[in-house]
Parts: sequence; C-alpha cells; structure tokens
Amino acid sequence: MPRSVTISLPSDRAARLVEDLGAFDGTLTLSRHRQVSVRPPGDVVTVEVLDRSVSALFALLSSHGAGRDEDVSVTTSEPTAMVSASSGAGLADDPATSSFEEVETMLEREATMGANKVAAMAAAGAVATVGILTNSIHLVIGAMVIAPGYEPLLKVALRVVGRGRSFRRAAWDVAAGWVALAAGAAAAALVLRVSGVSPDTPSGGYLAPGGLLSYWRELTVGATVVAVVGGVAGTVLVVAKRAVLTAGVMIALALVPGAALVGIAVVDRNLSLAADGALRWAHDATIVSVMGAAVFALYRLRRGRGLGLG
Repeated sequence: MPRSVTISLPSDRAARLVEDLGAFDGTLTLSRHRQVSVRPPGDVVTVEVLDRSVSALFALLSSHGAGRDEDVSVTTSEPTAMVSASSGAGLADDPATSSFEEVETMLEREATMGANKVAAMAAAGAVATVGILTNSIHLVIGAMVIAPGYEPLLKVALRVVGRGRSFRRAAWDVAAGWVALAAGAAAAALVLRVSGVSPDTPSGGYLAPGGLLSYWRELTVGATVVAVVGGVAGTVLVVAKRAVLTAGVMIALALVPGAALVGIAVVDRNLSLAADGALRWAHDATIVSVMGAAVFALYRLRRGRGLGLG
C-alpha cells in the first residue's frame, strides 16, 4: 500500500526538504502548505510514496531533523484509494509492510495495559479456567481470542533490538496483563471450588476428565516447535499490518492456559501445578519474545534504522 507522510517543520527548512523530496525516487505526489502548522509552527509538507520506499524516505527525513528535533513532526497514514496513470503498476506490486515507526506506534497503542486491557486479560483468565476445569476446550479457545496478551511480548522484543523509549514500561505491560489473567483465573477457580469443581474433581464438558489440565502441564518438543513458529509468525503478521490475525497465534500457544493454571493452583494450594503452569507460560513467552526480537532485527537490517527513535 502507498503511504501518505505529513511533515511539519519550520518554514525556513521546508524549501530544502521539498527539493530533496522532489528528487527522491519513491515520490508519487508532493505538496507544500506554507505557514499552516500550529504545533510545531511552520509549513506542512505532504508526500505520498510506495511502501517499499518508506524506509528510505525516513532516512531522508532523519537528515532533516525528524526524530531528533522537537520542531519537526512526522505522521504517516494510508490513502483509501489512489488513482495514478503513471504509477499504477507500482501500486499494484507494492507489498503491505509497516515501517519501524508504524510498528512502534501500533505496539504503543495495542500493548499498553490500561484499565480496559487489564480487565480483558482478567476476563480471559476466568473463561479459560472454566474451560479447563469443565473440560470445555471451546471456552479455552475463546479466552485465547479475548486476551490482548501477545502484543506486549512483542513490545519487549522491539525494545530488545533498540527501538522505543522504555524497556521497563514494556516489561510492566507484560507483567500487569498476565498477572491480571492469573488473578481472573484464581477468582473463577474459587467460585468453581465453592460449587464443587476443582482440579482434583473436574466435571462436565465433553472431554475426558482432567484432560485439558494434564495437557497444558506438559512441556514437549512439539510445544517448543509451535512456540518458535508462533513467535516468528506473529511478528511477521504485525510487520505485515495483519496484527488482528495474531489471535490465531495465541490459539496455537499455551500462554493463556499456562497463566490460568497458576491462578487455579493458587486457589488449590498446589505448588506442583503452579510450577508447571508458570514454566509453560514462561517457556512460550520467552520464545515468542526472542523470536520476535530476531525477526525485528532482520527487518531492521533489511529496511534500515528509520528515524532512530530508540
């Protein structure tokens, strides 16, 4: 997809930028609006480029102070349609790929654990616990879709490769979300225990009693392979602007049931179950973060450093 990039900068620097953008090979359209930017004050320059040219464009913008100077601001967007007789073939062949700056912005939005996302994680933990203890796998799958817990792990991965401003905040988002999920699981396990359902006496459902509980306690070679592939696939989906599909990756991983087992174990005072659940969660979370960092590092090597906001 083509990208529309808007740059606000001081008027005395806009002319040179326009000259450079006019000579830039990836420019499709270019316009300058004088003295219309309020914050930062100055001119607004808008350029539309093909996706494959975005990283080179950001490198050019970096030389004009973008990412460094407070009086230079850059915003990207995607036009809903673009009709161009001169660039039609290029538009048709242009891949859908995010720049590092867009990945950073998306992860800041999707991975930051505000009150709503923390509540969603707790709800996912409760649903997963009901599914595990009543042997109803569709409930566990539903919990995996509900939980917005994948992006925070990628936020950590992005910090590992030197992108973004705060590793501590990224780690906090992971901790806040997944602790909330375990807490939601504990609350649901407590309610079920009062009604006579516990890890020792699972009831209901349509699978063998205790089957889901036993399944997610195991750590196998297959689980490692899935975690590696899931970490790569999920990061590629984010880079390809298909982050909504990471719900499918979550279903393949054991992040949600692993954390839910910890909550269940707390209520049951079962240290062995807590250790197994924590190990399974840590196994998948670590591999996802490591593979995510590897994909981001390769992507950075291929696409360039961009505006260098790290």
